[in-house]
Amino acid sequence: MMIILCPLVNNLKKEYPYEPFNILGPFLGILNEEYIRDLIDLSNGYGLDTLYLGYILGTILEGIYIGKVSIKDLNKSLFDFNNLDKSSEVNL
Repeated sequence: MMIILCPLVNNLKKEYPYEPFNILGPFLGILNEEYIRDLIDLSNGYGLDTLYLGYILGTILEGIYIGKVSIKDLNKSLFDFNNLDKSSEVNL
């Protein structure tokens, strides 16, 4: 564990693993200590790698910010799971 001192958060001086705290906090623009802790706990609870999740969320947020991704796009699946057998025949 490392002690993190972040001037952006009001005198934050707590023990956190540096990488998960940074990637799910300031990297995403989240400066609230409780929200960051909750995100780390949720990520760990679902068995997700916190660094990977942070980069995925950062990429999505950047895409939304520059207009390459819309909120509607996030609800679409890349795969058509209803036609798995048909799609495999098409690819032959």
